[in-house]
Amino acid sequence: AGPWSRISAETIQVDEQLKTWMLEERSQYLENQGIVTAKQEQLSRFLSELLVECALPAPWQFCRDENQIVFFWNQNTNETSWV
Repeated sequence: AGPWSRISAETIQVDEQLKTWMLEERSQYLENQGIVTAKQEQLSRFLSELLVECALPAPWQFCRDENQIVFFWNQNTNETSWV
């Protein structure tokens, strides 16, 4: 499978306020993407704080599933990317 999947648009809960994306979740995202390592704490914190201020490019939306797991949803293609 991989990080991409398709889900029903009716089941998606869009979170309009990216500020609910917790610092720990943003840091984990940066590590998972290979942008920083666990040893780069200051860089990770700096980039994590920047992420909360950045808008996602259209048509992507910030969402949480029923278990409060963060994912991104492309409302045009119905693709998802899970953090």
